[in-house]
Amino acid sequence: MFRIVVLLSGRGSNFRAIFEDLKERNALAQVVGVVSDKSSAEGLKFAEANQIPCFVVERKVQEQSQKIFFEKLTCTVLDLKPDLVVLAGFMRLIPTELVDALLGKIINIHPSLLPAFKGLKAQQQALTAGVSQSGCSVHFVVSEVDSGAVIAQASVPVLPGDTEQSLSSRILLEEHKLYPKVVRLIVESKVRLENGAVVTE
Repeated sequence: MFRIVVLLSGRGSNFRAIFEDLKERNALAQVVGVVSDKSSAEGLKFAEANQIPCFVVERKVQEQSQKIFFEKLTCTVLDLKPDLVVLAGFMRLIPTELVDALLGKIINIHPSLLPAFKGLKAQQQALTAGVSQSGCSVHFVVSEVDSGAVIAQASVPVLPGDTEQSLSSRILLEEHKLYPKVVRLIVESKVRLENGAVVTE
């Protein structure tokens, strides 16, 4: 069985979309753990309701350094022996040690057409820039934020009068279709990372 670990910080709507897609298609893959940096994350409730093991690795600045947080996060994920790690709204940097250990096995979805508008508030960046098209990108994770090889993208038009919220909502609908599709391709060994580039079968 192909083992998937999901990292999330909030509602985990992309996690839900992926989980439901795998379930519907009886894919030979299973979400074996959900890891969050917040015990209050809504995504954990969905995981628990579906009997998926949950793990919380909180960063409490007063009590621990980033180094300790990174070490705990890395150990928690590696102990689950994942074939794929899916970042679904995980709002923390991924430790270099974890990226190196699982290179080509960690993916993320970002709400822009990369390489445009990396980092936080990508939707607002698009609006400020006045572009006519935005969207989302699924990419392999490397140490530099939002800089790994892009696997797939989906576009949406930026409409007159769009706000950050309205554009974000329209992009999210595409994320819920694109992310499960990419996960399926990886599970079926149709996409992989090779020498820093995406290879498709």
